[in-house]
Amino acid sequence: MALLAAIISICYLWSVEKRKTAESHAIAKALTVGQTEALYKYSNECLGILVSGLQNWREEIKPISDSQLASDKIFRLEGLPNYPTASLENLAKLLPGLKVPDQVILLDFFAQMQLAHARLQSLSEQLLSPTFIVNEEAFFSAMYRMRILLGYSGLILKYVRDPKQVSLPSFSSEPPMGALFDSSMIFDAEFSKFSESMPWPPASISETTVR
Repeated sequence: MALLAAIISICYLWSVEKRKTAESHAIAKALTVGQTEALYKYSNECLGILVSGLQNWREEIKPISDSQLASDKIFRLEGLPNYPTASLENLAKLLPGLKVPDQVILLDFFAQMQLAHARLQSLSEQLLSPTFIVNEEAFFSAMYRMRILLGYSGLILKYVRDPKQVSLPSFSSEPPMGALFDSSMIFDAEFSKFSESMPWPPASISETTVR
């Protein structure tokens, strides 16, 4: 009888703790909606800047580069938003209440954010150097990285907006268009060729060769 009482007590305490964890996670979900929206906005703004930046670069710099003439002309990506450190830190509060597979996805999103930011910073610095030769694939690669972020932040946003959602949803079958939707890039043959060569859904950052 004493053993049965002990088992019942342990089960009760476990159920109470589980309920508290679930309640805390529900609160965390509600509080991170705005943070996730900010991450989606950041990714889409960066994508839009890359799209317009490539179009302007093609007009201003590419003819000089193709002619192989010496030039000290530089190009600047204007209006890049600040890296959303605070939003990422707040989003990390979801981790304790997630299932292990979803924790892996969220951690991979954080790694993808760092990679995309590093790729964007590197491209920006290269464009400011008159001695560094930048090609179109550098823009395409940075755009692809931002579309990955849109994919991650989009599925996380679906999760945190829906109180009944118990797991992160799957990636859509196609990469998100975001700022590409209203641009001429969707008709660009070289960009389409590059995009088709890249995997989607994106593989875990630890499982793929980074381009």
